[in-house]
Formats: sequence, C-alpha cells, structure tokens
Amino acid sequence: MTPLADPGSLSLAATSAVARERLEDGEIVILAVRPSGWFVVLMSWPLLVGVAAVAAISLVARTWPGYDVDGHMVTLVCVGVAALRVAISCLQWQSRLYILTDRRVMRIKGVFREDCYQCPLRNIREIHLSATLPDRIVAVASLIFHRADDKPVQDVDWLCLANPQEVRQAVQEAMRHAK
Repeated sequence: MTPLADPGSLSLAATSAVARERLEDGEIVILAVRPSGWFVVLMSWPLLVGVAAVAAISLVARTWPGYDVDGHMVTLVCVGVAALRVAISCLQWQSRLYILTDRRVMRIKGVFREDCYQCPLRNIREIHLSATLPDRIVAVASLIFHRADDKPVQDVDWLCLANPQEVRQAVQEAMRHAK
C-alpha cells in the first residue's frame, strides 16, 4: 500500500510524537492526515451566523424608540465572539490528526489535553462517508466507522476530509489486509 500523505509533510513534531508514543513495534503508518481547512469554517459557521444576526438586529434596533443599547458596542462584542470562535476552531484543526496504520485507525485531538482514540482494523465491520449539505458545498465528507460488535465508535470518526473517497479506499484496503 502506498501512503496518500507522507506523514512528514504534516508536522514533523506531531507525527514523530505519535510514532514515539503511540505506535507499536513494527507498526506501519499508511496514512496520516489532518481535516480539510474547511474544518474551521464548518465548525464555526452556526455561531458566526447567530452572532451576525445579533449584530445586525442591534444595529437596526438602535433606531427603535425606547431602545437605548449601543448597537456599535454590541457589534464589537459580536466581532470579538466570532474571532474567538474562529481562533478556537483553528486550534482544534491544528491539534487534530487522523492516522491509519496496518493494524488500526486513530484519531488524536485536543488543544490543552491530548485525547487519542484508536480502534483495531479487525474490529471495524464497515465504514461509510457522511456529508451534510455544508460539507457537500465545500466538497468534504466525514468517514464514519462501525465496529463489528455494533458498539458505536463515533470517537474515532474522521471529520471533514478533503479527499474522502481516497481516504475511504485506503482504509478499506488496510481492513482487507488486516483480516
């Protein structure tokens, strides 16, 4: 199997840390990817829309009789909240890594505390792609894993993949070789 992404191209520090701490002897990394850059937008847009609505309403409402809240101040607070949400999403994107080895799939995330979830390939019954309307608009999808024992494994799901078909194909091939 040829890797879709050279682990060294992501972040040398992140990949080497994973290799040192998480990989077992003889385990081979097939694929290591981060979510698409659209992850930041897709994770932030609901709050951004809400904040924009509040800012717009406050600016329009300042012309209403009896309304004595400074619309510009509300708008500044809304901009601050939006900027904070985008910054948090950027940190979440940067800290998220999906790894496929010849034995298992892993999802590593966490800004302040690293969380690693892993599932052996032989325990995965099937995988499928899921894409919401916003995902389809920007041509990304999430890879959803289903365990053989029917226990949910949503903790390992790979969100917002840029080349979802290729990633799914790589995982399916690794699953065939692992059984």
